[in-house]
Amino acid sequence: YDQGFVALENPNVPFSSATWEMRERNLRALEDLEISMNRHLLGISIQDAFHPLGRDIQSAWERISADG
Repeated sequence: YDQGFVALENPNVPFSSATWEMRERNLRALEDLEISMNRHLLGISIQDAFHPLGRDIQSAWERISADG
């Protein structure tokens, strides 16, 4: 995964630097997800808690819930 990502996204950056940047970006995304999930647990709507992707997540949740 690392080599493929770096080759496509940062071909002119040294591999170790580009890999570190990728991992930092992934950690930030996980932190953002944790914050959004906690906001939703506190009663904030999915659309507001997961903004700007809230509408898409709400739509996916409704499709999954309807199939169950």
